[in-house]
Amino acid sequence: IRKEKGARPESRSIVQHEGLGKPVIYLGRYAEKYRAEGDSTLTNGLCGDWGYLEGRWQGFIDSTGVDVIVDMGKVTDIKDVEANFMHQLEAVIYVPNTITLLVSKDGKKFTTIDKTLPGIKTDSDYLVYPYRWKGSVRARYVRLKATSREPDAWIFTDEIIINKK
Repeated sequence: IRKEKGARPESRSIVQHEGLGKPVIYLGRYAEKYRAEGDSTLTNGLCGDWGYLEGRWQGFIDSTGVDVIVDMGKVTDIKDVEANFMHQLEAVIYVPNTITLLVSKDGKKFTTIDKTLPGIKTDSDYLVYPYRWKGSVRARYVRLKATSREPDAWIFTDEIIINKK
């Protein structure tokens, strides 16, 4: 794809957002083989290019899928949340079956503010699915959960963007 389309536009510069550099709590662990930059990957401002091997995409394969919490440090107005998910059929990397966005002021009681069923055909060859939520809520903790379509399928994501600037 890189030869046909060039670099993925989102991968060319650091994404400025209020979640940049914030700590991430992993309730579901990424695979060590596809750790990217480890625990800082999802808030480092770096979106991935077209390939999952290039070190910016984080891969999850356990039964939990993606289940992460971004700690904003204080209660904040949350207006938009974005995350990208890779779909690459031949590598058994699929867009999640469900994507759930939850928020909390105390880190204990979470409220679901969005649940999306991407509805991507599993026979689609390749794409990057852009999850987007817009609204208005006050919270300190932003939790993103993504469940797998199949038990042995990968989920790859690159950045959780909160209140893009």
